[in-house]
Amino acid sequence: MTHDRPRKTSDFPSVQAALDTVGAQMREARLARNYTIAEVARRATLGKAVVTRIEQGQPGVSVEALIRVLNVLELTSNFTAIASREADPRRASLMAAQLPQRAGGKGAWDTLDPAKL
Repeated sequence: MTHDRPRKTSDFPSVQAALDTVGAQMREARLARNYTIAEVARRATLGKAVVTRIEQGQPGVSVEALIRVLNVLELTSNFTAIASREADPRRASLMAAQLPQRAGGKGAWDTLDPAKL
């Protein structure tokens, strides 16, 4: 069975747009450091094709491969901040809304500070 779908595809256009943006930004970061694809691949212990796929925004690249390339480019801290408390201002209010309420008084759940979650 053959598929007539293009190589670069996604069922969610916003996902493909994000992959394209991240890939282009990683390419810019690599070029700003004067690294070749081969050099990044070697330092990340990946194949050149994987680095190329990341830069082209192709879906299906592992998160591990992405993090290895980010590490070579010294951008890992940017990646780990994606879901941080600071980057997710809705987290505290969502967590507070999900806490169970005890009937008839305050319990351990009622005294939690959502800002510390």
